[in-house]
Amino acid sequence: MNTEQFRNFAVAYRTHNFSAAARAIPMSAQGFTKSIRTLENELGVPLFVRDEATGSHVPTAYADEFIAYVNAVESQYQSVKKAFRRIQAEENGSVLLGSSLGIIGFLGRSFFEGFESDNPGITLHYTEMNDIQCDEHLLEEDFGLAFSLAPYHGDFETVELYSTPVCLWVNEEDELGKKEVISLSDLDGRSLAMPGVGFKCYSNILDRCRVQGVTPKTVLQSSEMFWLYNFAYEGRGLAFSAEHLGQLPFFSERGVRCIPLEGVTWRFGISSLPKHRFTEPERLFRKYCIEYFSGLSKGGSGARQHF
Repeated sequence: MNTEQFRNFAVAYRTHNFSAAARAIPMSAQGFTKSIRTLENELGVPLFVRDEATGSHVPTAYADEFIAYVNAVESQYQSVKKAFRRIQAEENGSVLLGSSLGIIGFLGRSFFEGFESDNPGITLHYTEMNDIQCDEHLLEEDFGLAFSLAPYHGDFETVELYSTPVCLWVNEEDELGKKEVISLSDLDGRSLAMPGVGFKCYSNILDRCRVQGVTPKTVLQSSEMFWLYNFAYEGRGLAFSAEHLGQLPFFSERGVRCIPLEGVTWRFGISSLPKHRFTEPERLFRKYCIEYFSGLSKGGSGARQHF
């Protein structure tokens, strides 16, 4: 038995159709059928029976038992591949890093260049995705470290690095445009634009609204910050932002204000799984992150400007 046979069996088990399974892989229908028959001969039991009325291949009780074994082997195989990638990364002097969208841009190039300057020979490879995907990939050990957003997953060990107020972009002509702080009650009956269901800010803000009996008129979803800014600039409603975004020259056109949303923060940290064994490059990068933001909070001379 080999991994190719396991793969073919698993696809046939899901599709109940050898021809469809062969197309999905892809391979010839004859070659696929031969692979399944060879596997059955090696196991000494029938895994599928053909339903003459529908032409489908129905899994037997043996197949129901075997699929659990195949799934376990596949899981172990993927774990080994991930372990090999980590070993290769350490040998190559690399750090595989996941990140929620927005954090890499917030940190800026100088943050990463600072680490690589301090640690010649170590290269950072990062992948950005929405908050939920980032948590899921870290749980699957697709990378050893991740910049994750609060609220942090309960299975992670997280050192919080930074916190800043969540803000809303508001057109100055809006009735809220003169306020210094916007309360959740101000969102009642208003059109609101913000990143969607894959982002923690979406559930965080709407859950808080529900608790306080606040119902926005409409909630539009977009992860594109330029679109969100224009939504407010055009006077269509209120749009999600963060304090640091309001300080960028691009988003400082007259007519739009970046106003804090009372009691809501945008926080991120460096996360890992408790069982994860850090490679030396990972350990050094994690240490760099913690010391860098500790320096910022203390106003130390070692802190670099990061936006």
